Amino acid sequence: MIRVKGEEWFKEKFLPFLTPITIMALLVTLILLFSFKGEVILSNPLTILWIAIPLFIQTNLIFWLGYGLSKLLRLKYQDAAPSAMIGASNHFEGNHSDPSPQPSPQKGEGVEMVSATSLSLETRGWGSERLLSK
Repeated sequence: MIRVKGEEWFKEKFLPFLTPITIMALLVTLILLFSFKGEVILSNPLTILWIAIPLFIQTNLIFWLGYGLSKLLRLKYQDAAPSAMIGASNHFEGNHSDPSPQPSPQKGEGVEMVSATSLSLETRGWGSERLLSK
């Protein structure tokens, strides 16, 4: 889309149009989720708390670990913080109660945090070729 219309159009026209839609879609999703499970949540508040505490600790631990490692790689804040947030959010999303087996990643597939970190490294000229050649 950016190739066809240009980056200026994307930033000035498309993003202002899309942003309210994405916010409304998220709001509708949350309302639907809580409306379908509201009775369960309200009838088991202590259970929800016992689930939320370790998830909160775990997500914070992973965020700060990712942020610290990003800073050790000398990434700037604007790269280190999103990398850590992506890592923490992906790990959180992986903690669901669905017992069905998940497919193994296929060759060429990777975790988004690795991809985001790789992108940060590539934009600084620290690409995989340079890192692997040492």
